Amino acid sequence: MEQDVPAESELATSSSTGESNTISSTTMDTTVSSSATSSNASNPKKRPTEGEHIPSKRKKPNFGAVRAAQNTKKPPPNAQNAMYACEMLCRGIYSRHSINLVIADDVVWPWWYNRQNAIQGSGLNFVKDAPFFIAFLVLLQRLEASDWGIIPDLAPTSAFLFSSAGLSPAVVDFDNDVQVEIEKLDRKAIRLPGPVLKGRGTTVVAVTSKSVDPGTNESLDKKKLVVKAYWPEDSRPNEAHIIQDARALLERTNIELVRYLPRVIASRDIPSSNTGDIVREFDAEFASADSGERVLRLLLFRRLLPLDKVENEAEFSKAWVDCFTCHYALWKNGFEHGDISIWNLMWDATNKCGTLNDWDLAYVRETEGKGPAKERTGTLPFMARELLEEPGQQRLYRHEVESFIWVITYFCLSTAEVTRWRTGDALSVVSEKTRLMASFMKMDIFDNPSGVCKKVVLLLHLLRTIDDILYNLRLARRRREHRMPDDQCIHDVVLAIMKNEAISVDDVDDFILKV
Repeated sequence: MEQDVPAESELATSSSTGESNTISSTTMDTTVSSSATSSNASNPKKRPTEGEHIPSKRKKPNFGAVRAAQNTKKPPPNAQNAMYACEMLCRGIYSRHSINLVIADDVVWPWWYNRQNAIQGSGLNFVKDAPFFIAFLVLLQRLEASDWGIIPDLAPTSAFLFSSAGLSPAVVDFDNDVQVEIEKLDRKAIRLPGPVLKGRGTTVVAVTSKSVDPGTNESLDKKKLVVKAYWPEDSRPNEAHIIQDARALLERTNIELVRYLPRVIASRDIPSSNTGDIVREFDAEFASADSGERVLRLLLFRRLLPLDKVENEAEFSKAWVDCFTCHYALWKNGFEHGDISIWNLMWDATNKCGTLNDWDLAYVRETEGKGPAKERTGTLPFMARELLEEPGQQRLYRHEVESFIWVITYFCLSTAEVTRWRTGDALSVVSEKTRLMASFMKMDIFDNPSGVCKKVVLLLHLLRTIDDILYNLRLARRRREHRMPDDQCIHDVVLAIMKNEAISVDDVDDFILKV
């Protein structure tokens, strides 16, 4: 499709409101000047003597009002259009794409948005090309709900979309003869997608089911269940398959750790939701295997509790250690989680243990292979600094450990400190973490400087020790006296701190020196 984009200056200067304001201000200035002239002619004042002070009639500029007006200035039309499209994509898990229009003077520009692309059509002048514009309106009038971006399987009726009372939930079929009932998103949403257009757009919604669990043959009625709906890249491994393979591995090697992994009750992909279909309609060459096509995936789980919602420090520490132990057992066997965050470490209130959740960005290494060096997956506030500074850096175990440490640090930090971490800029996150590393011995940065917060100080000391070793390695060019601790050593030191076996900085240093 043609990509003729109207200039933002044209969109701004073509506003009729702006022209009228300009005319009004000019007329007002002329009136004031004429009035002042006539007043001076009828009431002449004596000429000021030399040295006499003449008070200024100019008002001091109100810079605060100017800045406030600048802050409240509306974004450009194309940016507003993207914001509306984002709201439409986030209205429910049944939303596949959004069709929007931007009108500039007498030209209308159609836009198509989905979780992969933003496509602009050529402009249509509804004055000069009136017949074509009427045909365009007739075409829009005849579009069905699926053409407007509604997935019929997830929103079966118009009443489900537009009514607010007396709704019947949508019944969604999964594999293994499992059916779930999903109500409107604004009623049962547990997690909503962030305000972004491109990406996974993860949504978690509470559901009910009267089917039988295919894994345990127990009824799912009265069970607390959730459906995770998101848009992963079609080329990435299926999260349900990764979890299934990880559970099978632990059942063979360490069955005690299986309960620290989630269990996928049922799953389903929506084939008609592929975001690459619209691209292939216009440009088959652009829709290559590396174009990042996405598909809507639904996973059914038991409901778990994020670590930032646990009731006390004891539950938090127990869940954190469980997830950390499970993670290392899988890492040794080639499973890279790739997204350690406080929202992906969960607390299972039924089994009273932690659960390492959300494997949608996971990667399974091949035998003696390495992970995807070009990818920088993760949640910014919890990613290792080295990965944020060097996007092509190979992901190592110490990077995952650093993410775990940032999780527990985030939990203990005061509200003011946590706010600084919530940014979309990678270098800003690195800067905040670097500042924290220089001042973590000051316990006033924590809400409650006791208990698990004391362990944070030792964990941050471990990170700083690893930083020093890395610095010496670069200077000494890998001399034997500056060897990096191996994965097992780092894992053992962290567990020693969490289990109160290392209670001081000297204890941590002693563990490192055992390498």
